[in-house]
Amino acid sequence: MIKIKRGKSIRPILFVVRRRYVGVGRKYLLLYRTIIYFHTKHLKLKIMKNKFYTPMLSGLILLFSLTLSCKRDKTPTPVALSTPSTPVSDFEGNVYQTVKIGNQIWTTGNLRSTKFNDGSSIPYVDVQANFVNLNTPAFAYYGFNFVNKPDYGPLYNYYAATDPKIAPAGWHVPTEAEWQTLILALGANAGDKLKEMGTTHWQPPVSNATNESGLTVLPGGFIDGGDGSFNQLFYLATFWTSTETNAISAKAVQLINVNSTVSIGSPYKSNGYSLRLVKD
Repeated sequence: MIKIKRGKSIRPILFVVRRRYVGVGRKYLLLYRTIIYFHTKHLKLKIMKNKFYTPMLSGLILLFSLTLSCKRDKTPTPVALSTPSTPVSDFEGNVYQTVKIGNQIWTTGNLRSTKFNDGSSIPYVDVQANFVNLNTPAFAYYGFNFVNKPDYGPLYNYYAATDPKIAPAGWHVPTEAEWQTLILALGANAGDKLKEMGTTHWQPPVSNATNESGLTVLPGGFIDGGDGSFNQLFYLATFWTSTETNAISAKAVQLINVNSTVSIGSPYKSNGYSLRLVKD
């Protein structure tokens, strides 16, 4: 409750409020004048001995202060960039959660299948030298370590990634254009919106990852098809597109831990990368 000595104008009290927010604009000056007018024309002052108070004025000043506070401290509310969609399973029974972003529906985890959708096996390579310059479908786990399968999935060469039977019916490996559509839909700092938050999988610094997309991109590294070496686990996420550049290279997507960039390059088809799927 605000109390004012008899004979004092209400203006000093409101002036304190006004001075505290000096420079906030004509909108608040108008509100200030409206309060004064409302007080002088419509409020009845209740006299108690040598003091009087105005309960309604207290409420108005509080409302005025809250209005200014909301204006000054306004923080944008995060907008959901994706909505859950129907899960999908591969031939082996691996289940993939999916999300809708714009008009696209994506799997939220890397492909983990070791079989094509007709049940035939995707050839597994367990010797580095055998992955070098290979031009037939193949995959390997990072470091030939099966412990990497649940989180990161296999690393497929381009020939496996573009085999018509690589994905469940109704799904496919996205083209470069479909990745570009996704990146455009996510807007600024798309890489941060794609990456899983925290350092459970990503090596610090992991930029400002928010995973607002719900796609939970993980740094599964890659296989260099030139020498069969394994590179950048925990630091780099790499994905094939189905778009061919020329006879020996194709388009691939890359995200790195230290920035929010989503890069698209043209590596050799013999490299081993992760796969995401998009609905037909």
